[in-house]
Amino acid sequence: MDAIIVSTSNPRQENYWQKRLKEMRGFFTKPDTVVIAVCEDWPNGAGNGLGTLYAYYKAQEKARFMYNTDLYEMQKQGGSIVIYHTAGLGKRLFPLTASEFNNKSAIKLPGFFEDNQLTILEAVILQTSHFVKNRPGRLSVFWGDQLFIPYSNINEVPQHHIEILGQSLDTITEEDWSKKKLANYGLLAISPSKRVKLLEKIDYHLLQDFINAGKISSKDKFAMSLGSFSLSAQMTFSLLREYAHDLQSQRGSLDSDPHFWMPLTLDRDSYLKLMSKNEHPETKSLQHYQRMESFKTKFLQLHSDAAFFGFVDIGKSGFWWDYGSIDSYYNNVLKLTSKGPEGQALRLFYQIDPTKQDNKSNRLITDENSCLINCNIRAGKISNSVLIGVSANSIEAENCVIINSNFLSVKANQSLFYHIKEDADVVFSPGTIRADVVLPTTNEHLKIYSHRDRNGKEDWNITLPQNTFSFQEVYEKLKSEE
Repeated sequence: MDAIIVSTSNPRQENYWQKRLKEMRGFFTKPDTVVIAVCEDWPNGAGNGLGTLYAYYKAQEKARFMYNTDLYEMQKQGGSIVIYHTAGLGKRLFPLTASEFNNKSAIKLPGFFEDNQLTILEAVILQTSHFVKNRPGRLSVFWGDQLFIPYSNINEVPQHHIEILGQSLDTITEEDWSKKKLANYGLLAISPSKRVKLLEKIDYHLLQDFINAGKISSKDKFAMSLGSFSLSAQMTFSLLREYAHDLQSQRGSLDSDPHFWMPLTLDRDSYLKLMSKNEHPETKSLQHYQRMESFKTKFLQLHSDAAFFGFVDIGKSGFWWDYGSIDSYYNNVLKLTSKGPEGQALRLFYQIDPTKQDNKSNRLITDENSCLINCNIRAGKISNSVLIGVSANSIEAENCVIINSNFLSVKANQSLFYHIKEDADVVFSPGTIRADVVLPTTNEHLKIYSHRDRNGKEDWNITLPQNTFSFQEVYEKLKSEE
């Protein structure tokens, strides 16, 4: 990586990541990598499409000031530029987000480097650095809460102006659709001639309608989009020119999949039907489609040196770990206890020795599946659990994830605890989620509860049982501390 750009939600996060990542150069990146954190100060949010262009636009100005470096020229000369998106309130990760002062990408994971515990964003940077090194002259874009471990070779020289990452699927049945929750993601349809179409958040029955109407071929192969993509220099700067006025005026909100890649890969009728299904007004969708159609026509007239849109497959046996919600965070951390290939891959990535239990008490009983790192637990019984930085007199835990917490005595099952300090003997009901935060100005200790079957985004304005405030009120309290 020649330059890293981190798009954040506010100036506090911008300063945090600018300082932390600059200090960590040499661990995840080259010692001289240009590190730029920017704040997406766009009214009501730019969306990840315009947000990508805006982050690059702002980083260009900041790099000139901080490093006397021209990022645009760097990419044109073969430099590798990477953007990581971290902006957002972190609602789906509440209450863990609150424990990190609304900085969702600073939530900790089981890995360590030197004496520092790995954050979600740093894990993503560490993993994607292997992907980016073979993409000179390109802008690569990743989400700051998702890791992928490819099974197939993704290091081939890029052949397309736009390349999107995905994971090929074996079959497309209604049962698969429901089980894998494919309606929540983008679907890639790849024809025998390698032409790719992107269908964002399409339901199974609408896909069948498209196949029956001949819009999608029954011979196509399918893949789930991971959302991450890379752009040639020609495509990068063409998009920056196309949306220059939007960036300067901070107008509109556009996401990459529905507003960039879908109109560039679908016919007009399919695009309008899918956008209508996702509750976008047809008139507005038609205007946008025509704009992107004109953009594509002009681009191909000027740049026919490479294919237009391609798909990079991480392989059916590749792994994709999403840490963007409470449930996915819990499940993907707990996979460290698995003895199968996925558990082995996780332990290898985080450099965890499965035979080592990092706790010295002979009064603590642990099974061979559990993972304990930097723990000081005097007694208890732990099974199929992951504990990192935990201190306690006694713990009885089964199927639990406990991170950086201190207890007197605790009993829990299928629960997630993060940055807890509890001086009483406690017994938690199954599925409990709790994260603590202490407000610096008042020293108020907030104990924030949720449950594994709840959704922080849906509960945002609700004061849940055991809580004094709603998640939104906690967010605002922490925001006032900035």
